[in-house]
Amino acid sequence: MTPRQRHRPWRCGLLVLVLLVGSAHAGSQTGNGTANILFIFTDDQDEVLGSLDAMPKLDRLVRQQGMRFFNAFANTPICCPSRAEVTTGRYMHNTGVIDNTCGGTDFQRGPERMNMAAFLRNNSRHQSYYSGKYLNTYGAPSVGGVAHIPDGWKEWHALVGNSKYYDYSVSDNGRQRNFGQDYATDYYTDVLKNESVAWLTHNWTQDDPFFMMVATPCPHYANLFPDMTAPRTPNWNKAPAASSGPGAKHWLMRQFGPMEPQHIINSDSTFVDRWRCLHSDHGQHLGQFGMEFDKRQLYETDIRVPLVVRGPGIPKNSGTEALAPHIDLAPTILDMAGVTKPAVMDGRSWLPIARNATPSDWRQDFLIEYGGPSIDSWENLEAPRGEGDCGANFTCAGVELCGGEHGSTPCDAVNNTYKCLRTIKPDENSIYCEFDDAENMVEWYDITADPWEMNNLHESGDASKKQQLHERLRAFRECSGDECFNPSGKVVA
Repeated sequence: MTPRQRHRPWRCGLLVLVLLVGSAHAGSQTGNGTANILFIFTDDQDEVLGSLDAMPKLDRLVRQQGMRFFNAFANTPICCPSRAEVTTGRYMHNTGVIDNTCGGTDFQRGPERMNMAAFLRNNSRHQSYYSGKYLNTYGAPSVGGVAHIPDGWKEWHALVGNSKYYDYSVSDNGRQRNFGQDYATDYYTDVLKNESVAWLTHNWTQDDPFFMMVATPCPHYANLFPDMTAPRTPNWNKAPAASSGPGAKHWLMRQFGPMEPQHIINSDSTFVDRWRCLHSDHGQHLGQFGMEFDKRQLYETDIRVPLVVRGPGIPKNSGTEALAPHIDLAPTILDMAGVTKPAVMDGRSWLPIARNATPSDWRQDFLIEYGGPSIDSWENLEAPRGEGDCGANFTCAGVELCGGEHGSTPCDAVNNTYKCLRTIKPDENSIYCEFDDAENMVEWYDITADPWEMNNLHESGDASKKQQLHERLRAFRECSGDECFNPSGKVVA
């Protein structure tokens, strides 16, 4: 069994928005500069474990009417850096959003002002509408509160803080609005759907096209379906213990033992209008290598994401193996609107690929990067195993726990900081990662031969090939703008 042989997973639903928005204004314009664009961006939705398989309506309405990208990836498998990359088309090292915050005033004064909505406002007639989760600390007083609205958005209805479904606040064009616990009026997924459709129905000026981005917190939740279990992949609950040899993993991974029985997470999705597109901020692991549900890691479960698009010129029921990392999304949205990609963006539009005209020089590799939490030291690296372990038998400083207040296994640590080269071409499918730690840890996997990443080639792989990957990764580490497509002009052999 390989990651492409997916399991049937669990359900969740924001399909109604696709149905309503997809049918509303069905006669809308379709030209390159006048097409309406609906982009639905989910949270914690995987590709490897098969979340799309549980969505037959989405499959019928979008995938069967368009194209599925089988090699879509998050450049950084965590919420805020990923979301900054998607909206700006720039790598984490260029946005400066390196953790789950708003990136601070440096981000707001620089990269955020050059987001895709700002370029649409300045170069097209599109009215840009944002609704849903933005960055995890959005709305905090230290970053401008709810009055802060990123450039370019005519309508702004962003969630204050991280993923919530009840007892939350939103910024309605700069004013705070509070919600309670009434399912009929406050459940956030329904609020997103109802208000987005209401805007299209009552407030959208149809003389101009729209770009609507609806960023759902779902399926960012757990324990909803007692009759569902996490897919039992070959690396499920395989706790790595070795520091060398084929089973070697970064030290953080070596802290995991076999999991105790526990609840696992669910998954869901959503999509878009005249141009319809579904994407997710990152994937999710559900027990792989003994890890509880989370993201942050370099493995396929965490970095692969769903990407499906439907629109003018896209062949029905089609698929592509072309690479589509997150940094390509903003240039693609601009391309859909007939706007040329600005030089500051690191990505490129994949719209020609969706229209079955893949450029002969399309990318064969790209950068994945992640920074562990900014904590300087800790006393005990052994994983806590129970709810009361922190502050008692274990010192948990420097280690973030998965599972919220009842977390029992670590999911991140200060030196879980890495940069990876992900390569897919006719004769190679690999990931090569270097950690910023005292061990100078390297993880290198041949995904074709080892799809579940259980055989680290760091020690056994060809030395000349390893050096080639190292040099190629170095070329990506600080790239900016157009050079990120093929940094320093170095072509992978």
